[in-house]
Amino acid sequence: MVQQLQDAVATNGGAGAGNGNSKRPHAVVIPYPLQGHVIPAVHLALRLASRGFAVTFVNTESVHRQITSGGHGGGDDIFAGKAAGAIRYELVSDGFPLGFDRSLNHDQYMEGVLHVLPAHVDELLRRVVGDGDAAAATCLVADTFFVWPATLARKLGVPYVSFWTEPAIIFSLYYHMDLLTKNGHFNCKEVAATTAAAAGGGKPHAVVVTYPLQGHVNPAVHLALRLAARGFAVTFVSTESVHDQTARALGVADPSGYDVFAAARAAAKGGGGEEDGETVAAMDVRYEVVSDGLPVGFDRSLNHDDFMGSLLHALAAHVEALLRRVVVDAAATFLVADTFFVWPATLSKKLGIHYVSFWTEPALIFNLYYHMNLLTEHGHFRCNEPRKDTITYVPGVEAIEPGELMSYLQDTDTTTVVHRIIFRAFEEARGADYVVCNTVEELEPSTIAALRGEKPFYAVGPILPAGFARSAVATSMWAESDCSQWLAAQPPRSVLYISFGSYAHVTRRELHEIARGVLASGARFLWVMRPDIVSSDDPDPLPDGFAAAAAGRGVVVPWCCQVEVLSHPAVAAFLTHCGWNSILESAWAGVPMLCFPLLTDQFTNRRLVVREWRAGVPIGDRGAVDANEVRARIEGVMRGEEGEMLREQVGKMRSTLQAAVAPGGSSRRGFDELVDELKRRCGGGRH
Repeated sequence: MVQQLQDAVATNGGAGAGNGNSKRPHAVVIPYPLQGHVIPAVHLALRLASRGFAVTFVNTESVHRQITSGGHGGGDDIFAGKAAGAIRYELVSDGFPLGFDRSLNHDQYMEGVLHVLPAHVDELLRRVVGDGDAAAATCLVADTFFVWPATLARKLGVPYVSFWTEPAIIFSLYYHMDLLTKNGHFNCKEVAATTAAAAGGGKPHAVVVTYPLQGHVNPAVHLALRLAARGFAVTFVSTESVHDQTARALGVADPSGYDVFAAARAAAKGGGGEEDGETVAAMDVRYEVVSDGLPVGFDRSLNHDDFMGSLLHALAAHVEALLRRVVVDAAATFLVADTFFVWPATLSKKLGIHYVSFWTEPALIFNLYYHMNLLTEHGHFRCNEPRKDTITYVPGVEAIEPGELMSYLQDTDTTTVVHRIIFRAFEEARGADYVVCNTVEELEPSTIAALRGEKPFYAVGPILPAGFARSAVATSMWAESDCSQWLAAQPPRSVLYISFGSYAHVTRRELHEIARGVLASGARFLWVMRPDIVSSDDPDPLPDGFAAAAAGRGVVVPWCCQVEVLSHPAVAAFLTHCGWNSILESAWAGVPMLCFPLLTDQFTNRRLVVREWRAGVPIGDRGAVDANEVRARIEGVMRGEEGEMLREQVGKMRSTLQAAVAPGGSSRRGFDELVDELKRRCGGGRH
């Protein structure tokens, strides 16, 4: 065997191939992360080292921790003092936190090994294998139970040795599963074929997959309802985690049996449903959930990068498995997926269905991400010292300052997991058949016109709950407090509503400055204080004495129904993080905004609200916020002449939004055109 390995490396152009390369042949040994596989792999590595191979042994962080904490010694290197330094020891993540109980959560662990581990191994192999002579001198020795070795070895151009740790008869039986199946001994359980009725009975079928964040779920749900109201069969796909959180927010004891669309279906059946301005007699919406690759109880807020890593590496496989089950008639089906996903164009192509990219933010944000290449070429992005001058070269954007770009385009470190998601997502977006955007053409005419020169782009916003009231489909991921009685007791236009949304975090210092400014302003207020607004392990972040000082004129609640609050006549202004849903809801309600952006698109959204639409005022800048500024801004908007001017401007914006979705309006026409196009393209394969 050793000679064969050396010959394989030599054939690959490595050591011993007569090319003058004096390096030893290099074996990268990767055991399956279970005890019964690690032990023989360790001894195989030692044997190879004793025969002159340089060996890189790759373990998972979890297995390493178990070994070294079990009194086996070795410290950071289990091979220390053995094999005369011929074995290099490397660790990779399996995608789960070290403290995660892999024994208790076996199936989730196996999903991680299946979907998440390969990306970590790929990254490590590219580092330790290298290229040129180094790659030519290398072979990969990986446990047969891994699902990726031949693929990765082929990508890297190295031989692959499959290491089987069990008897040959077991290997042989697995190897001939096709014969067992053919002869009726395996994989022959009858599975009822999905009927045509399950796919919508001949109707065009929309599979809507929402990004698993609150601000993306809300518009996706209402887009799905709009499509159903226009005669589409809809399969709405959420994650197990979002489903569980939404159900528990409603007090549902057993989330596994809960269907978030049940009430909407019942209302439609009873003749009380309305969506897209029309009475809905039937609502053909099915509800599906998939794993995002992490345990349902995993704290995604506290472990943001792990969560994003799972969306980057693990989610696609779960969605693909579901699509292969629910897509019965590819000709009649199209995929509506959030633009931030990294896989929709790829999966759509594999399944032979059309891809509609759903963008939940302003067209300006899409346009800037879409033209990241221009920002890079001109030195405003992806460089150590980005230019600070005005950006004037992006199609459809007359001029924008670097400080008004999304936070991720202002960063100099572009290697983070979120940047990797953005880069891949917009590669996928270029493969979309259509883009649907939650905006209004009259608000962003030049940007939308430029994007329509790239691909079919439909502005269909604002996508809001029917009647701008509490939605028939529960979308809130936190239990909502009833604020109606407190608001009813306040004078008209006297209350400052404060909320920093569902996703971004503030620091304690920022929160304290804002709190002091709110108290100093003397304004009545209703403040939504999400439990994890600073961190999920800091549940009481307000300054000492705040509650006592605010007694009688302010209340703090963990979450609320925002459209109900903004619609209340007692509300005069909204201190907001500038999330896009919040901006649209505030404008629809005619409420001026005090804009304190925290992250991502919110800085660019503030530019739109403050500079272009003049419907709000700025507060702070990239974490620099002062209590005196907060007080002065609140006083100006709540009681001053500035507030009257803002109310007039936001009133104009409200009229623009309402006209856009009315019959004959730009967004209504855009949605009509989209519906007609999708029905033309996806009328179905059965006639």
